[in-house]
Amino acid sequence: MKDSQVKKEVVQLISQDFYLESDHFQPVPTDPEEIRNKLKGVIDHLLENDFERLLNAMYRLDIDESKFKQVLSGVYGNDVSGKLAEIIIERELRKVETRKRYQG
Repeated sequence: MKDSQVKKEVVQLISQDFYLESDHFQPVPTDPEEIRNKLKGVIDHLLENDFERLLNAMYRLDIDESKFKQVLSGVYGNDVSGKLAEIIIERELRKVETRKRYQG
């Protein structure tokens, strides 16, 4: 991830898409690996306790369904939550970059 403002925007989008409490990522992580690890914890929780909420978040994020299914099936290895976190962060980063490009 590029700069601290982009990181903040990515974290904000993640929080919105997963309906997380506003303080879940406080203080806002500055290290991409820290963002990934916190998101991985959220995904682990949803995989175990609220799969429907995870599915809804994937839909809101516009994550490719076939890619999501591949991750769940283990095509990318056993770290399902880690791979989903990477995919989500990449998607949110693209959203932030696209918004900046067309902002005006």
